[in-house]
Amino acid sequence: SNALPGTATQRFTPVWEARNNLNFPLPVFSPIRIDVMHRFFGRQTQFFLDENDELLEGFIGGYHLLNISAQYRFAGDRVTLGAGIKNALNQTQVGTAGSTQGAHSSAGNQQLVQRDRSYFIRLQFRVQNGT
Repeated sequence: SNALPGTATQRFTPVWEARNNLNFPLPVFSPIRIDVMHRFFGRQTQFFLDENDELLEGFIGGYHLLNISAQYRFAGDRVTLGAGIKNALNQTQVGTAGSTQGAHSSAGNQQLVQRDRSYFIRLQFRVQNGT
């Protein structure tokens, strides 16, 4: 049996996660490459104690993260200029059930999972030793 002795709580609970990456050259200007990274985190079981110290089971809802970036290599592939968006869907909190509000949530029945959407630029140099 998967249940803990004396409770209806499952001993093992699966956590589903999927990651997808897509990399391709920009069709109108092939030196620019586009990178798209998607991650899905499935519903996660969480355990907590109620006011009577009884073990209860709740969950954190599933959510998606999406990062998009572009990079351009030049000077014989020695210099890379890039820019992108992290958390493009701006998914910062997900719904929860079964537990009381935690220290890292700003609203009841919400769990903080990611920072707000952010933007970045990157300049990278590759230095070779020798010929």
